[in-house]
Amino acid sequence: MATGVHGGDREARNVWRLLCLSVVVASLLLPGCGGSRSPQPAGIAAHYDDLIRLEGAEVRSDPPTREVDRAIESVYASEFRPYQNARSLAALSSADVRDLFEAASTAHFYRPDDATIADMLLDVRTLRKRGADVGGERSELYGAYIGSRLFRQARELARSHPSPDMPPAPALADESEPGAHRPTVLFVRNGGRELVRRNVDLDVPAQIVVVISPLCHFSRWGLRDLEADPLLRPAFARHALWVVPPDDGDTSFAVVAAWNRRHPREPMTFAYAESEWPAIDRWELPVFYFFRDGKLAAEVVGWPRGGRKPQILRALQQIGLVDTE
Repeated sequence: MATGVHGGDREARNVWRLLCLSVVVASLLLPGCGGSRSPQPAGIAAHYDDLIRLEGAEVRSDPPTREVDRAIESVYASEFRPYQNARSLAALSSADVRDLFEAASTAHFYRPDDATIADMLLDVRTLRKRGADVGGERSELYGAYIGSRLFRQARELARSHPSPDMPPAPALADESEPGAHRPTVLFVRNGGRELVRRNVDLDVPAQIVVVISPLCHFSRWGLRDLEADPLLRPAFARHALWVVPPDDGDTSFAVVAAWNRRHPREPMTFAYAESEWPAIDRWELPVFYFFRDGKLAAEVVGWPRGGRKPQILRALQQIGLVDTE
């Protein structure tokens, strides 16, 4: 996927999600675009061109993250995955194979899974056998490995093809409880060179989970305003967990480590996988989730220049952290 689509400010991801949802609708209107049709090579460039043309479109709707994830997965499965086999790829031009790779990268961004990574790897190997330059594709594959927490594969790729775009993957110490059925986060250590995976216990009287990133200016506005508010600051200092989405490719572990050094009262972690957080329906930035006794009680989305302090205050009241009187 092109640089910037996974951009640092998470609103870019939201726009891209919505654009791709438009592709789903558009594909249903094109002749012969049903999932049961036989693959036609000419369709690869056409569908991918539609995707690119929609990048700059103005999108007004705002569906939940999971709805878009499912839509993207469905489009990829019907329009692109039928080509992802050695026999079909052999009949395609290198340009078509690159488009397939980019489609797979897009699908993985929305719904990470091993099958999509396998498609990306097959495309890279196909291009490499043809003598094509695959430096950009390798970097995207590396990012997919990191997003899927396949650190060993990321390390092997970076070792075999050294590149500034592929820094050494961090070492992972897994301290999570097997079979706990609780979400996990990655704590960043040693400047981003080490990660510790631990469970998060939401089944407590009050817990705030904030989906955030140090690269998102809306997130920074929210943190600034919360830190300056004498009523809200103590509640967040004691009860908030600051979580970076797992697929935020522009937010490196080193960036979060640097943030944590500068902001010890708002230390950020990484979600290990979106699938572990069924209560979170949006991974745009920032979103505030308020839990009471393990159940989601309130949700506050976004932080414009005027802030969302009244909504935050009501949410804190709902989970018993601020008096209602």
